Amino acid sequence: FFVGCSTVAMLALLINGTLAALVCAIAGVYMVYGTGLSKTANADFAAFQKIYLVAYFLVMMGDWLQGSYLYRLYEEYGYLEEQIAALYICGFVSSLVSGPVLGGLADKYGRKQLSMLCCGLYSLSCLLMVSRGFFTLMLGRVLSGLSTSLLFSTFEAWMVSEHGRLVKMGCCVLCVCVCFPLLGSTLPPPP
Repeated sequence: FFVGCSTVAMLALLINGTLAALVCAIAGVYMVYGTGLSKTANADFAAFQKIYLVAYFLVMMGDWLQGSYLYRLYEEYGYLEEQIAALYICGFVSSLVSGPVLGGLADKYGRKQLSMLCCGLYSLSCLLMVSRGFFTLMLGRVLSGLSTSLLFSTFEAWMVSEHGRLVKMGCCVLCVCVCFPLLGSTLPPPP
């Protein structure tokens, strides 16, 4: 698996793996022991926090794992650097164009539903990666771009809306719940 990897790539993999394990460990401790803030929040929101964090970290972990090895996969399929760049650009453009539209859809159809749609689109984009066809891979990148837009918008919006619905107190619990998962987003991408 690591045959032919450069020292820099190995170091990046080690750092990413260590940071991902640390974030997972902190999430586990948080879910078992809490922060003390959850004791003052109502029990429904405390239960929601656990569901939310598990769902969010699973989707983020999928994003991290997919992002780390996608270039290598396209390279293994025999695509040229220009073709790989086109696939990446297709995903980024679909995320850019869909972001504002998906935010409105979350307001109309619900944040939880669009968070679930994010999981479905991401799963479908990963399934399309087993194809070697360029246009199938491009469709996968479009779906990945859509799911990335949903990942970085609707999950937090879902947390905020549930907080407003279930908790009748200040924003301390909300700050912990939204900021803590974003810690995982600070992981550096592999080279």
